[in-house]
Amino acid sequence: MNKLRINRIFHKKEKGQILIVLGFMLVGLIAIVGLALDLGTMYVQYSRLRRAVDAAALSASSHFRQGYTPQSLIDSAQQFLNLNEIIDTTDISIDTCDTLPEDPILCTTPPPKDRAG
Repeated sequence: MNKLRINRIFHKKEKGQILIVLGFMLVGLIAIVGLALDLGTMYVQYSRLRRAVDAAALSASSHFRQGYTPQSLIDSAQQFLNLNEIIDTTDISIDTCDTLPEDPILCTTPPPKDRAG
């Protein structure tokens, strides 16, 4: 008799336990889905920014070969960033052998073929 009474007590305490476990699982599932969505959005925005910066660099380099001034190169890069809806374009810098004459990568001897004239 005593064993039957103990079993009844334990079975009564375990009733409704699945609701608590299911609640915790649901909260965890929502957190994982939210994190996946945020990381996916971040990845898409990062690749979009990367494409915009690459396009701006290509635009500036094509103008560099045509002999434009450094300010017109910056304007060209800024125009491409604005076209790709990049908000903050205040910190654009373009370095050439004229702006950094001591840089061994930019200023080689003899100069590269596209600048040799």
